[in-house]
Amino acid sequence: MANKPHKSVGNERDELFALLKEASFTYRKEVIGESKLYELYVEDFLNGHYYSDHRDAAGKNRHWKNIGILRGILTKRKDLVEQFFSNILFAPNRMDELLRLFNTTKASSGLKEEPDKPRPETNLPALSLGSFLNDNQLSLIAHCANEAQLFTTPVNAGILRSLLEGTLHQPLKSANNRLVAFFFDRLCHHRLILGRWEHLLEQAGSILGSRDGRPLKHGQYSSALSLAKSNPNSMQEVISQCVQAVREMTERNTTDNK
Repeated sequence: MANKPHKSVGNERDELFALLKEASFTYRKEVIGESKLYELYVEDFLNGHYYSDHRDAAGKNRHWKNIGILRGILTKRKDLVEQFFSNILFAPNRMDELLRLFNTTKASSGLKEEPDKPRPETNLPALSLGSFLNDNQLSLIAHCANEAQLFTTPVNAGILRSLLEGTLHQPLKSANNRLVAFFFDRLCHHRLILGRWEHLLEQAGSILGSRDGRPLKHGQYSSALSLAKSNPNSMQEVISQCVQAVREMTERNTTDNK
């Protein structure tokens, strides 16, 4: 039986977009929302889209070409999947950027985990913020941080975990102190980190200021947060919604484990 999502929807680009959009939705639902193992998500999705309703050879070849592209992205570029599929809004321009990165870069040049080789000269004190988020939840939080451009360099789940655990090998530089402070305030508000996060981040020296490049102090976090709350903007709403969604995910996981 032909799968409904694979009825002819136009040209090759349209069909690829339909596939990627469905894969993005399924990723958020199963991997992020239900904590499904990523490898099983990939296997099940590809197996479920093996056939199409094309009757002619050209249509079948087009479908298989698109499936090959999708398979390559899912199996070889998990970093791009985390970066692009975590966002609810998967528009055609997002597909273009995803394909550009897939075709022109390697995984090592995208988001990377923290280096395995220790660098004692830049190791920071291990001052944990008390986070209990899993990798899927951290991936969503990291995507939010990247969308809001909180730091001058992209972060992923591994980097964010090190940040929250106070074990970064080198500090991150803030791109917007107000949004950074608001981001941690929302995490604290939903009890995803400890209430004394400002002092812990200061002691760890985890984040450098956007202007002078020096480690932010707890007073600077407080001042930036006050300014953010007195001058709200649309990006703060995006951060609030993202952190709220992660909080709801943790509550569902807690309920499921009872």
